[in-house]
Amino acid sequence: MVAVTLLAYAPAMRTGFIWDDGLYVTGNPDVTRPGSFHRIWVGRQPSVEQYYPLTLTTFWVEYRLWGPNPTGYHVTNILLHAVAAVLAWRVLRRLGVPGAWLGAMLFALHPVAVATTAWITARKSLLSLVFAASSVLAFLRFDEERRYRWYVTSVVLFLLALLGKTAVMPLPAVLLLAVWWRRGRVGSRDVLRVAPFFALAVGLAAVTVWFEHSLAQPRPGLALGVATRLAVAGRAVWFYLAKAVVPVGLTVVYKRWPIDPGRVSPWIPLAAWTIPAAGWWWFRRKRWLRPATLAFAYYVLMLLPVLGFVGIAFMEYAWVADHWQYYSLVGLCALGGAAGRRLCGRRPLTALPGAIAAAAVLTLFFVLTWQRAALYHDTVTLWTDNIRKNPEAPVAYFNRGCFYLGKRDLDKALADLTRAIELDPGIAAFYNNRGCVHFYRRNLEEALADLTRAIELDPAMADAYRNRAMVFFFREDYDRAWADITTCQALGGRVDPKLLMDLRSASGRNR
Repeated sequence: MVAVTLLAYAPAMRTGFIWDDGLYVTGNPDVTRPGSFHRIWVGRQPSVEQYYPLTLTTFWVEYRLWGPNPTGYHVTNILLHAVAAVLAWRVLRRLGVPGAWLGAMLFALHPVAVATTAWITARKSLLSLVFAASSVLAFLRFDEERRYRWYVTSVVLFLLALLGKTAVMPLPAVLLLAVWWRRGRVGSRDVLRVAPFFALAVGLAAVTVWFEHSLAQPRPGLALGVATRLAVAGRAVWFYLAKAVVPVGLTVVYKRWPIDPGRVSPWIPLAAWTIPAAGWWWFRRKRWLRPATLAFAYYVLMLLPVLGFVGIAFMEYAWVADHWQYYSLVGLCALGGAAGRRLCGRRPLTALPGAIAAAAVLTLFFVLTWQRAALYHDTVTLWTDNIRKNPEAPVAYFNRGCFYLGKRDLDKALADLTRAIELDPGIAAFYNNRGCVHFYRRNLEEALADLTRAIELDPAMADAYRNRAMVFFFREDYDRAWADITTCQALGGRVDPKLLMDLRSASGRNR
């Protein structure tokens, strides 16, 4: 399983840093500075707007091993995904789920998992799933042997999973689901045993919410009403199911469909869930329905944190994302493995065709995963593919434009950043970067207009003040340049020492 996973993800080993990888790794002073390790855990002036210290610790260690070389980080991600698949196999085996190996292999090779495995920043999901699966294994051992060392081990592993990413917080409910699968009921003693897990989940979730709300800038696009969130959740689950069953047309940023709670159409997907619910109620006593109940209950439980009930920054771009169903994917793959095992082992006439079908699906997943991983080769390849599949994704144009800006391909950068602003004129970073393009082209008036607009949208954007200071400097407006530099420093921004010296010299003041 590990060998096949490594082979399927071989193209991702040769990819670079994409999107916000620099924010988490190469551009994160808490990771790159030798004496900054403690800042990752105490949370003082964090470089990212989340409290995931275990994830950042792995980046801190790896930066000491291979520095800014992205290959080592990608290999670590792929190995973590392979380990998660192996642990999923062991959990399914211990639960007595048929076709455990096939289900785990489907998970290992599923194309949807590429969005998590090939993206260095998504290390938090990989790491938390590894510890979460280990926690489940330890809890199942405790349930069998009643040795409290396994119970303590399970609690500690769950805490580590939360420190990797708190989106794994529904795991305590999954433990109760496993108890129901084994014994057909959940007693009060089982609930008490899982209570510490719930306490840890709520506590770390509160810390995460505090970090994101106190450190992040207000996001008007996430101010949604209860009705809107319900409508988004109802459709999102159907979307995820469709991509899990037929993993084609995958991309990074999907179209953010409009939601108007006052109309009937947004409520149709949510209302459609009454059909499978009615079917389940009608056949609930049938033994063959228990595996499907386990799989779908797990699937929905692990999706709950990302269905829109809680505001997530990424939802400014899209309601759904492939990397958000990474945890849940295990449930559907396990159901697929169980169905395949039953098909192969029940009758001799269907055994060979069933085995051929299973091999065909695994082969197809392998090819699709290979192709999808290859798209993560570089920023231009990834976002060009995204634009082809979703031409209305402003963040795709923005990221590609930033890449062109870094390469000083100013014409392409200007075109992409202008298109991003046309699609979403309310994002400060779009104007800040286009202002930089205008500055490099020596269009100072256009640069000044864009950078001023960026500051209006986000008065705490230190980079915009620094960039506008450069414009004022070239316009010989030294007093306003110095005022912007001072504001940039007050906001914690970095300033080139040479610029400070030139400003002092040009203004003729002893500052």
